[in-house]
Amino acid sequence: GEYCVTITDNNSCTYEQCFDVLRQLDFGIEQIQFACANEANGSIILEIIGGREPYTFDWDVPGSDDSPVLDGVEDGTYSVTVTDAEGTEITGSFQVGEFPEIFVAESVTPALGLINNTNGAISLDISGGAEPFDIQWDNGMSGAEITGLMEGTYCATITDGNGCIIETCYEVE
Repeated sequence: GEYCVTITDNNSCTYEQCFDVLRQLDFGIEQIQFACANEANGSIILEIIGGREPYTFDWDVPGSDDSPVLDGVEDGTYSVTVTDAEGTEITGSFQVGEFPEIFVAESVTPALGLINNTNGAISLDISGGAEPFDIQWDNGMSGAEITGLMEGTYCATITDGNGCIIETCYEVE
């Protein structure tokens, strides 16, 4: 902020001098979004305090923007050098973690008997990831178990509590 001092001598002459005192350039609150397992969808959002704007950002990721936001990254450590308008630099490293991988074990019951029988079924056992799991099938059904199926291919989109998504397909014979 700006601070001013006024000096008055015995003859009532005054002199005023103002100073712009900058807060030390530093990292404020950072937001780190973990990446889903085996994906590059993590992010880092930085807040910079002090110094004098504008700031420039030099991330150690080729092709990254001059921005306080680094996104589309996988599990790992990322470094950035921030420079303010006065040329003051700070460097920091930030760790993007990885959410646990989602695993799916399936049990497929064939559609037995005559052609076009609808007695097939698929049951999924999901582990890893984070509950709750949202399971949406390409035939409009939802849930870990679907029944009344004819022969064919059925695909599920599974979203876990972290927002991580996997897609998997099964063949009912």
